[in-house]
Amino acid sequence: MDPGEIERRWRPEGFHPSDGSDWDGRVQTFDGPIPGEDDPFVSLVIRIAHPDPSWTDVLDIGCGTGRYSLALSKRVRSITGVDVSPAMTEAASRKAEASGITNAEFRAMDWSVADTGRLGRYGLTIAHMTPAICSAGTFAKMLTVSRGMCFLAGYVSRENPIWDRIYRIVGKDGSKTESDKLLYSQDILWKMGLLPRIEYIRKHRSRRISMEEAYSTYVGGARGFTDLDGSQEEEIRSYLDGISEDGYIQDSSDPLIGVLYWDMSGRDD
Repeated sequence: MDPGEIERRWRPEGFHPSDGSDWDGRVQTFDGPIPGEDDPFVSLVIRIAHPDPSWTDVLDIGCGTGRYSLALSKRVRSITGVDVSPAMTEAASRKAEASGITNAEFRAMDWSVADTGRLGRYGLTIAHMTPAICSAGTFAKMLTVSRGMCFLAGYVSRENPIWDRIYRIVGKDGSKTESDKLLYSQDILWKMGLLPRIEYIRKHRSRRISMEEAYSTYVGGARGFTDLDGSQEEEIRSYLDGISEDGYIQDSSDPLIGVLYWDMSGRDD
């Protein structure tokens, strides 16, 4: 696979979006219940991939607390989830145990430096809203471990005023930092002769978060797409302090999420 121009335009190899410690502090944010099969992402995967409990093995890249792969547990043979955060994978294992799910395994792994040759190949690969896929190289690894349907979900737009301000602070175009992943992935797949499709999911989120969680979410999140310097981090923290009330921030957004999906069946490259 030769990404060519896309490889040069996408995030440089060697850039690490954040270490596990940034995400360890955000477990509470992501540790929600396992969604039902009526969840838009879960229902899309079931409708398109037709997972089968007799043969479908799932790889969940950037699994977080395992919510989306665990939602498929009754329809697949096995689940392997990997995430840079040990706290996230520990939470995913606890969630599986509490739910009586025995066909799932979660492990801490930095996808950008992982030896994917040790993972084998999977009939269903998902990467749901994760910075683990952040460059042509990390995307190539996703393709390498896939022998069936793949699903890559990312923001088309966040529609979040807090993020809009943070993008200005770090000098980034917020309309590109998220959606470029989908654009670049699609172009690479086209060059491989594949015909990816995309569907859209609109969500509404509103929650009241503590300052500790706000710092973790927004400062840690900014590190996910830029080399944040000290002055920028200080400005972000100052901004968050300025919009807080009684030690909390109202965090509201109406994000548009794109789900790119394609089939790797019959390909050995």
